[in-house]
Amino acid sequence: MSRTSSRSALPALVACAIAALLLLPGIAHAQTQQPVLDGIANQYRDASRLWRPRLVPIAQQLFMLLASIEFAVSGLIWALRHDRLDDIAAKFLLKFTLTAFLLALITSFTFWIPPIVNGFAAAGERAIAGSGTVSPSGIIDIGRETSLSILSALDVGVMLSNPAMAIYGAIAAFVVALAYTAIAAQLVLVLVESYVVLGGGVLFLGFAAFRGTAGFAENLISYTFGIGIKIFLLYLIVGLGSQMARSWIPLIQSSSFFGPASPLLQVVGGSMIFAVLAIRVPNSVAARLSGTSTFGIAHALRAVG
Repeated sequence: MSRTSSRSALPALVACAIAALLLLPGIAHAQTQQPVLDGIANQYRDASRLWRPRLVPIAQQLFMLLASIEFAVSGLIWALRHDRLDDIAAKFLLKFTLTAFLLALITSFTFWIPPIVNGFAAAGERAIAGSGTVSPSGIIDIGRETSLSILSALDVGVMLSNPAMAIYGAIAAFVVALAYTAIAAQLVLVLVESYVVLGGGVLFLGFAAFRGTAGFAENLISYTFGIGIKIFLLYLIVGLGSQMARSWIPLIQSSSFFGPASPLLQVVGGSMIFAVLAIRVPNSVAARLSGTSTFGIAHALRAVG
């Protein structure tokens, strides 16, 4: 085999290898009929429902232990300051009321923390109103279809007549696949993050009883709002972005690969921008909106002694 024929065969091998990698997820999906990425998120969701009732008693025990320390510290402060008995009684009543309220938050964790996250998710779903997909496996399918549409333009004639363009097309398909994989990974990450908070976050509310550890509980509440904001914005971005991405597939199929108006580079750039928006915007906005919020639990415990 001559060196020229070897160079001509190289793009074909590269394209075939990338096509095989892109087809494997579809073959596996057809065989199992179970979306793998959706299954990961669903397993964490189901597990979080089991974690919550198991951790509530532990959080309550931790709360009672730290509450005992808090009352002991307050009693020592009252004694050293020589406060009057009526002042001590009033402060004790206020502290007892506060700690009872915080303990009630642990007991009723299911009725107020999950609705925060689920409310943001419901708002995002209602905003997109079925106009696009927010399923991780659905995003992977869009990326696979887009990449395969690019590779389908690389017929044998293209590979042999213009090896450089064939390699460029194969790399473009690979970059598109990576971009959609990153979007799907972001979706799985945020969903799993929310399920872990909903299932295991109750433990950190147990730290609310003591002024030195109450920051853990405050950060959990702020973090819960941050997760809800992430899900809401991610639904908006991915819902609209997936709708636009599906329109790119027939655009590639109906255009000439070598034409001067080829949309290949624009599709690659659009896929990368879509990935950056899905990763950057929810994280940045959630950090700005919920990163500086405080609920003053520690301050309230100190204020009453």
